[in-house]
Amino acid sequence: MRLLLMPSSLSGALVIAVATVMVGGAAWSYITNAQLFYDVLFGHRGIATALVSAPDAFILLRSISSSPVMYYLMLLTTGAGIGFIIFELLQWFSRPHHLDAPSLRETLAKLLVRLLALAGWGIYITFFVSLLVPFTTLLVRLALENIPRDWPATALLLLCALAFQGVALHTHTVFARLVLLRPRIFGGWDIQEATVR
Repeated sequence: MRLLLMPSSLSGALVIAVATVMVGGAAWSYITNAQLFYDVLFGHRGIATALVSAPDAFILLRSISSSPVMYYLMLLTTGAGIGFIIFELLQWFSRPHHLDAPSLRETLAKLLVRLLALAGWGIYITFFVSLLVPFTTLLVRLALENIPRDWPATALLLLCALAFQGVALHTHTVFARLVLLRPRIFGGWDIQEATVR
C-alpha cells in the first residue's frame, strides 16, 4: 500500500514541475492581466470568481454538467472502461487454461478493480477541474493581493497553493497506478518484482 501511495522520484519531479507551472501560470496571469488566461481565471465569470460568489453549493455541479470539457472527459472515461473490458477478455481468452474457474475469477477481479479505479478517477477529474484547480487559483489571487501588505503571508499562501496543487496532482498518479494495476507507472521493475515475491 505504501508503494502505491508514495511518489517515485520521477512522478515526484513531474508533479512538482506541473504544479509549479500551474501555480506560476495563475500568478503570471493575475499579475499581468494577461488576456489569454485572466478572464478564464479571474474575470467576471472566471473560475476563482465563481468559487467565491457561488450563491449555492450546487452551482458547481450545474456548471460541471453543462460543460463540454466534462462531457468529453466522461466520454473518455467510458471509452477507457470499454477498452479495459475488451483487453481483459482478450487476455483471458489468450491463456491456454482460459476455461478454469480460478483464471476467470482472477480476470473478473482485475476487471472490477480497473473499472472501479477508472470510475473513481473520472469522478476525481471532475472534482479536480471544478473545485481543486479553482481553489488553488483563488489561493494564488489572495496571495498576490497581499503582496504590498504582508510578504510572509504571501509566501505562505503561495507555498500552500503549490503544496495543495502537488497533492491534488499526485492523486492522479495514484489513480493511474490503480487503473494499470501497477505500483509504479514507469520503471521500478525491481520494486515491482520484489512485491510479487
